[in-house]
Amino acid sequence: MTYPNLEIIAVNDGSSDRTGDLLIGLADKHDRLRVIDCHENRGKANALHMAAHSEYLLCVDSDAFLDEEAPYQLVRHFLEGGERVGAVTGNPRIRNRDTLLSRMQIVEYASIIGSIKRTQRVMGKIMTVSGVIVMFRKKALLTVGL
Repeated sequence: MTYPNLEIIAVNDGSSDRTGDLLIGLADKHDRLRVIDCHENRGKANALHMAAHSEYLLCVDSDAFLDEEAPYQLVRHFLEGGERVGAVTGNPRIRNRDTLLSRMQIVEYASIIGSIKRTQRVMGKIMTVSGVIVMFRKKALLTVGL
């Protein structure tokens, strides 16, 4: 990613496999990677609170791929929308279209989730964000108790 001042924080939130060890090994090789290895599952909010030093936090699922422009497109909404913008969600697209499950996800994202977001946007507020890709304003998270 070319986004400036990028810090990558990988959180192992209580995985019982070798995820923590693998992440720590990667952090030894990559300067921008910081690992938080929680031995018990404490949730995303706790991990964000422990990890984040930045004003904006971009969260993605571990199996998601980001477009090079994604961070720029998301942060633009905070800059243009001002302080009232607390989170911006992305538009996930399913790349693996070979299995029945992936085809069902395509329908879910395109119809159900997309319809909910479009309806909420008409109302002037998006009240849900996709866990696949979402950017938060840290101050907004702290204001609502994470």
